[in-house]
Amino acid sequence: MDGDVQLITQFAGRWALLDFLGVFFATYVPIIIGLVFLIVLLTQKNRRYRAYVFFFWLFSTLLTSGVIEPLINFLFPRPRPFVTYELVPLIPMDSANPSFPSWHAVFLFTLATVVFLAMSRKWGAWLYILATLIGAARVFVGVHYPLDIIVGALIGFLIPVLVQLFLPSTDKPKPKTEPTEEVEVGETEEDGLNHE
Repeated sequence: MDGDVQLITQFAGRWALLDFLGVFFATYVPIIIGLVFLIVLLTQKNRRYRAYVFFFWLFSTLLTSGVIEPLINFLFPRPRPFVTYELVPLIPMDSANPSFPSWHAVFLFTLATVVFLAMSRKWGAWLYILATLIGAARVFVGVHYPLDIIVGALIGFLIPVLVQLFLPSTDKPKPKTEPTEEVEVGETEEDGLNHE
């Protein structure tokens, strides 16, 4: 799978638009996602719900990005692909910084899982898609292997699921799903409109 990075990075530097998209997703989209999440969280009117989501995200992130990811970095200090294959990365990166697993993948998939489980399954699913695109972009710009992204995604998914099991059950809000309209038995559609 490590050899796949060359199949992806060979397209870097050929088309300006593709390079721009790769750099934008690899560098700036994660920042935008984090800011939007904080803004949405802070605007929640229910303080108990806001605190639940915040601490769910905080504990999950501390475990994934603050403990597990650095520990794996220390135990398996794999060089970045641009170092191994003598490539020129499209974004600045310290060559001494280990590649495995991807911190961005760990962080973003942790956030996506928290949103999916505690806030909105719809927006959580969109965050999973964005996190995948960002992971692919970081492979494209030459700073990660595909396996770095895959393992980071698994960590970011599994740890929040486990963390939620230890949260107080009384504080667990139900994630929002698509609204469905219910009509009582024996009530016609016209009657339902008259009650509005």
